Amino acid sequence: MSWRELATTDRAAALPFYQALFGWSETSSMDMGPQGRYQMFGPAGAKAPFGGLYNKAPGSPAGPNWLPYIKVADARPATEVAKGLGAQILNGPMQVPGGGWISMGIDPQGALFAIHSAAPAAPAAKPAAARRSAGTKAAGTAAKRTAPKAMSAKPKRTKPKRTMTTRRKATSAKVAQRKSAAKTVAKQKTARKKTATAKAAKRRKALPKKAAPRRAKR
Repeated sequence: MSWRELATTDRAAALPFYQALFGWSETSSMDMGPQGRYQMFGPAGAKAPFGGLYNKAPGSPAGPNWLPYIKVADARPATEVAKGLGAQILNGPMQVPGGGWISMGIDPQGALFAIHSAAPAAPAAKPAAARRSAGTKAAGTAAKRTAPKAMSAKPKRTKPKRTMTTRRKATSAKVAQRKSAAKTVAKQKTARKKTATAKAAKRRKALPKKAAPRRAKR
């Protein structure tokens, strides 16, 4: 049982009776329009209610009565099952404050019944420490994934920029090297010529001298 509901002819007088009998206390209430207020109650000192009472509508055939609400997983499909089993649904499925659902009906034997399902519980929020731990783990995993890429990447070689002065110096050095090479080649040619001339002179000296032709006497 998840809820206890009393339909009475005098709400103001009915609650003090049960307060004295069971020690119940008022919790909260809501406006029902022409029928007045729906007063909720609970165990002594409790803030959450477990039942309510109200003034039944004028002209209602039934007298004052208690209606227990049987707790089910979901009142909406349970209502359809009750219909299929021959129950007469008087009210519902209807959503009530707090997100729950209710239905009221009469079973095949004429007894009044009601069903109730609570709103689904909201997912619990993770503690801040758990969120920080999850964030740290995610950051560590991302770092591990990116680390091999960073290590495998080869550093780019950057060529030093040459200034105008550096270029001029390099050009002058090349020109000087060419001039020096040309001088060396010229000296080698001159030396070869001198060597060839000296050898030719030696050969001429080594040859026997020819006798001068004699002149005929007249």
